[in-house]
Amino acid sequence: IVYTYVDSQDEDWKKYWEQCFGEETYDPNRYATHQELKYSMRPINQFMPWVRKIFVVSNCKKPEWLNDASKVIWVDHTEIFSDPQILPTFNSHAIESRLHHIAGLSENFIYFNDDVFVNQFTHKSHFFRYHAMSINFCEPYEMVFWKRENLNEINYQCAALNVQGLLSRDFGYTPRNLMQHTPHALLKSVLSEIETKYHNEILCTQHNKMRGENDISMVSFLYPHYAFIHGKSMFSSQNYAIVRESNYKKIISKNQKYRFLCFNSWNEENEDFCNTINTFWGNRYPVKPEWEI
Repeated sequence: IVYTYVDSQDEDWKKYWEQCFGEETYDPNRYATHQELKYSMRPINQFMPWVRKIFVVSNCKKPEWLNDASKVIWVDHTEIFSDPQILPTFNSHAIESRLHHIAGLSENFIYFNDDVFVNQFTHKSHFFRYHAMSINFCEPYEMVFWKRENLNEINYQCAALNVQGLLSRDFGYTPRNLMQHTPHALLKSVLSEIETKYHNEILCTQHNKMRGENDISMVSFLYPHYAFIHGKSMFSSQNYAIVRESNYKKIISKNQKYRFLCFNSWNEENEDFCNTINTFWGNRYPVKPEWEI
């Protein structure tokens, strides 16, 4: 498993931000941590005991709760980016484009954002078919049909549209379905093939310190559709839920029906929401793994 992690309260991270952007403010919801990584890693032992290694990719120091353990490997950005001029970076698309360069990474790996939690026992066959084909969880409805001139900000829509243009041009295939907010099953060899074919586009993405209008979303949109074209991926779906202020009580009360949960919406000013989520994490995932102090 590979995680990406950021903590805007980390002193190293603050230093990197000031180096690039001075006193410019940032979106706290994008870069803050609320102990998601700690509680997202706990159910790996509980529900995915077959996982051999967990890599955490970051430009921050290890959190205080993380102990030295053979199963968890901390990977600094400098270890996966070959060009030091690109760093520091705050662009998740850029970071994700280099995950397959992690030393010791297996051919078959699963990418987790730290706000994604596995919530039921999950076998490797949920992610890979005969180890030669990834299973990628796709939304059943189409979303990627915007026009660039209608976008009012630089976000995931731009990156998806850019990928759509590449695959339409090269293969006559126009993907419109985004992936679910769940883990992403990936084949390292296919990512390397994509990196070679779309070298210039990926390099442009990597040079954007934050998300840019010419970004491509390599692991969560380009990979699953490119791999599908080449017979290396198949689409499926999972019963999952995004936990928001509007639904958190309902989702938590029925949480065991969901294989995955995503906590990507956070409001620190809503005390009940924060307390309810933290209590749920502690009750649902109570067992400390070997790597947790």
